[in-house]
Amino acid sequence: IKKDIVIPDWDEADLNYMLGLSYMVDVNIVKAIEVTKKSLEYFKDSFLINRSIDCYLVLGIAYKNGHLFQEALETFELALEIVEKFHLCNYKGKILQNIGSLYSTQDSNKAISYYKQSFELKKDPSEKMISILSIIMEYHKLNEYALAREWVDKGMEMINNDEIREDLKQHLLIYQPLILNNHINEDTLLHAIDYFESIKDHKNCYKYSIMLADSFFNNGKYKSASIHYQKANSYMLKTLNVKTKEEI
Repeated sequence: IKKDIVIPDWDEADLNYMLGLSYMVDVNIVKAIEVTKKSLEYFKDSFLINRSIDCYLVLGIAYKNGHLFQEALETFELALEIVEKFHLCNYKGKILQNIGSLYSTQDSNKAISYYKQSFELKKDPSEKMISILSIIMEYHKLNEYALAREWVDKGMEMINNDEIREDLKQHLLIYQPLILNNHINEDTLLHAIDYFESIKDHKNCYKYSIMLADSFFNNGKYKSASIHYQKANSYMLKTLNVKTKEEI
């Protein structure tokens, strides 16, 4: 922000918040943290609690994306303390979801505990589906298929709700046969990859292209496997400078 341009403090704080989001999407973690801290300082001093929580969330996610586990955890826990103190229940589910995501790489059982708490608190159908998918994926990592099936069933009960984002439905449809029958539906994967490509979500295009290629390879379809490994590589290159706001 140029200092020769005079703008009100609130507008500057709001702009810094938006810049923080932008830098995070561009994977410029250092700048995201720097400008979000400036925004947070103003909102805290002005006792604007809701906007402060917004900043804590962005800051925590930036730390998480920068692999700064302790800093991220402390930031989310501080946000949680404030939310509980001021009874801001609408934020609590999202904060618990982010803490669960933080633990996902270290302790799946702890992550699941936070995801379940988050699920119970959320009202929005898409937000609830995010928690369901997170739980399914953690149980899948632990090879706890019976427990994962319970959450697949919860998701399938909700899947026809028009309020749920289409990308979340695509994830669930992929994991349903994988959890229920230890089977990958190749047609479902192809459809999902086309969908994620249409919304330029190359991260999930890469993830599912690898899954599809592995399936083709394991079934002796070596030519198809080779094609999709190559496609996965091209998607990987597109994700090098791109991060989605919320990882599934």
